[in-house]
Amino acid sequence: MKNKIISGDSLSVLKTIKNNIFDLVITSPPYFQQRDYGNGDSGIGNEKTEEEYLENLTNIFRETVFSDVININTVISMLKEHFESRLSSRLPVIAIYSVYQQLFKTVKRFENKVLRPLNVHTSSDKHGYGDVEIWNVNNTPFEMVEIKHHIPIDRNLVFDVVKKSENTAIERYYILTTYEGCFVSPDEEEYINKFILKIKKDRNLEIIANGIIYSLKYYLRFIEDYHDFLKTYTNELIRDAENSTEVKDFHIKIWQEILKKYSKI
Repeated sequence: MKNKIISGDSLSVLKTIKNNIFDLVITSPPYFQQRDYGNGDSGIGNEKTEEEYLENLTNIFRETVFSDVININTVISMLKEHFESRLSSRLPVIAIYSVYQQLFKTVKRFENKVLRPLNVHTSSDKHGYGDVEIWNVNNTPFEMVEIKHHIPIDRNLVFDVVKKSENTAIERYYILTTYEGCFVSPDEEEYINKFILKIKKDRNLEIIANGIIYSLKYYLRFIEDYHDFLKTYTNELIRDAENSTEVKDFHIKIWQEILKKYSKI
C-alpha cells in the first residue's frame, strides 16, 4: 500500500484493509468527554459511560493489534516458543525447510533448482550434505543448510563443512544454530569469520555461520504471506510425524496451542 490518507469511521475502514500489510500501528484515540471533535454526540470519546468508551476502543484495537494480522516478529515468537519444547531438535529443521518452500515461489536464485525432501532421520553428518538440501537440475549440489540445536558453532563444524564441500558444485553452505550467542566464544567467532573469508577467496565457497533466529528473520522478509508459511510449517510437522519418530504427537499438540494462542493476536 502506498502512502494514503483514508477518512472514515475507524472500525469500518479497518475491516476493509487486507491483512499482513502493516508491521506497526500507531493510534491516537480521542479523550473520553474531554474534547469536542465536531461529531456531536457520535464518535469515540462522546459515549455516555466510560465502559462504552473502553468497549469501542477495544473493538478498534482488535482490528489493529488483536486480529489475524501476522508480522515477522509474531512468526518468530511462535517458532521460538515451539523450539522450546522438549526433544525439539527436528523443529528448527522443519522451520527452515518451510521457509525454503516459500522462497522457491518468488526468489530467482532458486529457479531451476530442486528442494529435496527431508531425510526421515535427518543427520547431515550421515545423510548427504546438509539437513536441508537444494540441488541443481543436473543433480549436483547447490546450497546446503546444516542445523544445530542448542549447540554452539565452533571451528570444527566449519572444517567439516569445508571437507564435505570439497570437489562439489556447492556455492553456499549455512551452519545455523539455536544456541544463544551462536558461537562458543567471541574469539572463536573472530577466527571463524576470518577463516570463512579465506575459504570464499580460495574456493569461492560461501559459508554462513549464524543463529537460526537471525536467518529466519532475514528470509521471512521475502515471504509474501506469513499465514501461508505457518500453514506450510504445520503441514510439514504433520507429514514428518507420519514418516518419522522425530516429531512427536505432543509437538503437534503444542503447536496447535500456539496457533490458537496467537490467533487472538
